[in-house]
Amino acid sequence: MKLIELVQIVPEHLYAVRYEGNEQNEYDRIFDSWDDIEYLDQFFTYNADDLLTPFYDFCTIEEAVSKTLIEASKFDDRLFKAASNGQFSVEMADIFKPLVQSIKRGGKWEESKAYGPERKSWLRLYAIRTSYDVYVVTGGAIKLTRKMEDREHTRIELKKLNVVAQFLRNNGFETHDDFVYLDFK
Repeated sequence: MKLIELVQIVPEHLYAVRYEGNEQNEYDRIFDSWDDIEYLDQFFTYNADDLLTPFYDFCTIEEAVSKTLIEASKFDDRLFKAASNGQFSVEMADIFKPLVQSIKRGGKWEESKAYGPERKSWLRLYAIRTSYDVYVVTGGAIKLTRKMEDREHTRIELKKLNVVAQFLRNNGFETHDDFVYLDFK
C-alpha cells in the first residue's frame, strides 16, 4: 500500500490520502461507497451474521442499507458544516476521537476515528491528527464488530493508519503550514 497523494478536502484542516491504484482519495471513496446501494447490499450480505446481534437489533440487510445511506449523508454534512462555521478545530475535536480510548489526546500523529452521527453507528472515518486542527483521512469502514482486528476490511484500515502516520512523521507534517507547498488538485 503506497500513499501517492495528499488531497485537500477543507483548506488548512482536513486532508485525505490517495493510494496507488485508486483514482479517488479516501474521503471521496468512502462516502461514495456508503452511497452505493449495490456495494452496500453486497457488503451487508457478506457480513449478514454481524447484523444478527442484539446490539444492532437483529437488523436486516435492507434496513442496514437504508440506515447507511441516510447516516452517511448526515455524516458528510456534519463534517462540512463543522468546516464552514469557523469553529472547525473545536467541532473536529468533538467529531474525531482517539482510536484507542485509553490514550489521552495531545500527541502528534494521533490515530483517530470519527463515528457516524447516529446512536450505534457502524460508520467510521479514520484519520491521523497531526496537530490540534489538522486531520489526514486515511480511510473508513463499516465496523460491525467490537475490534478492528476481527475482520479483514478493518484490519486493512489499521494498516493504512500505520502507513500514513509513518509517512507524516518521516516527512515532518505537523501543522497546516507544512501542507502549504503541496500541489493540490
